[in-house]
Amino acid sequence: MMESTYDMRFNNLANFLICGPSMSGKTLFTRALIKNNEMLFKQPFTSIYWYSAYKPDKEQRLENVSYHTGLPENVNPIKPFSCLVIDDLMVESKYNNFIANLCSRGVHHLKLTLIIITQN
Repeated sequence: MMESTYDMRFNNLANFLICGPSMSGKTLFTRALIKNNEMLFKQPFTSIYWYSAYKPDKEQRLENVSYHTGLPENVNPIKPFSCLVIDDLMVESKYNNFIANLCSRGVHHLKLTLIIITQN
């Protein structure tokens, strides 16, 4: 019988929802995904944008990640095969049409990977 080999890397152009209670390691897990994206994803990210309520301290920032406060308003400067992280901004995202479109159609059409971090 012939053995099958599977490519276990994550597909780009996908939505990831990382949720859990406070202090459960959601951000740590996401940082590990980002740091190891060349090994864990089928195509390495061209750029990484991290949106949150506040910018992390300099010693907590990852290299090659562009940090921003608040939600993105558009994707004009974002290149295909980039990764967007939306960290703990679910309340702000609730009535945001841009984020709703990004989650439903934008990821595929804009060739992005979207990671949303939230508490459950």
